[in-house]
Amino acid sequence: MGKPAPKGGIVSEFRSYRLDAPECRDSAGGGVTLEGYAAVYGRYSQNLGGFVEVIEPGAFDDVLGRGSNIAGLLNHEPSRLLATTRSGTLRLTSDAVGLRYAIDLDETDPDGQSAAAKARRGTLRGSSFSFDVAPDGVEWAQTEQGFPLRRLRSIAALYDVGPVTFPAYLATEDDELAVSLRSLSVSTGHDVADLIAAARRNALADMLTPAQVAGVPAVEVDAQHARPTSARRWAARARNH
Repeated sequence: MGKPAPKGGIVSEFRSYRLDAPECRDSAGGGVTLEGYAAVYGRYSQNLGGFVEVIEPGAFDDVLGRGSNIAGLLNHEPSRLLATTRSGTLRLTSDAVGLRYAIDLDETDPDGQSAAAKARRGTLRGSSFSFDVAPDGVEWAQTEQGFPLRRLRSIAALYDVGPVTFPAYLATEDDELAVSLRSLSVSTGHDVADLIAAARRNALADMLTPAQVAGVPAVEVDAQHARPTSARRWAARARNH
């Protein structure tokens, strides 16, 4: 056991989901609106490299209430800006399902044209969001099968949402795992490097505190058998399509 990570502070993360594909709808004003869910509440993730994750209902309420400017991006690329909340071309709502977005596409813009065409062809297979979470916005527990579970209870900052061609959780490289495990380091006192090593051995459950072990959810989860997906592998696949 090493020294615990510094308490406080914000950590940046990125997630993308293979949910229902975003859909294009003709708007009343004659334009095209792309709609989908950037995140869904209460749905357990695939194996993120030694743990699974769930977003609690209402996790986005505070950040949406602050009125920050949030971008709508295509394939999570900053250079492919589709809309912003400040301009009114991106609208975000938190409902009983999750975080829903509606993007008014500019079909005179190449990226707007591309997003509309991909959505109509069905090649946009999911959605993504980029966010920050403070250590006190995360809670660690276990699934009924004894697999480590990370609950996201409150999102501290939301930077972008939007459709993606190849949805994949991106928490499989060491630097990505370090971000996700920092809150566990704070709550257990274990060094982040030790937690990463345990995650690689599928032994992260051994690092949880007794209170975290006792925090078993009522929902049965089978997500721990899913294979984590490398961000680099997905990036290579995207380049080949």
